Amino acid sequence: MYNHFAHRAFQQWCEEGMPGDPKEFCYQAIASVLKNYIFCAEFQKVEGALGTYWFIQWSYRNPQSDFERDALANRFYSHCSTTRIYCGFC
Repeated sequence: MYNHFAHRAFQQWCEEGMPGDPKEFCYQAIASVLKNYIFCAEFQKVEGALGTYWFIQWSYRNPQSDFERDALANRFYSHCSTTRIYCGFC
């Protein structure tokens, strides 16, 4: 998932005229994403020809409640249920 944000940050760096060090620009851009979005990892069960297997599907979204906004402000949030793990910044 970080590669996705690093690629977007690098594109932004290029579009802004390549100011400063690209690594530092990308690190700051990724840090901004991590502290402003709720990240979700969901275990997906798939029945295949050779049996059952699991994979993790990642997604991210804006915070939707005061609890989530507060959690991001405090830079840590996790909640587990049967198939989902929510992560704000961990």
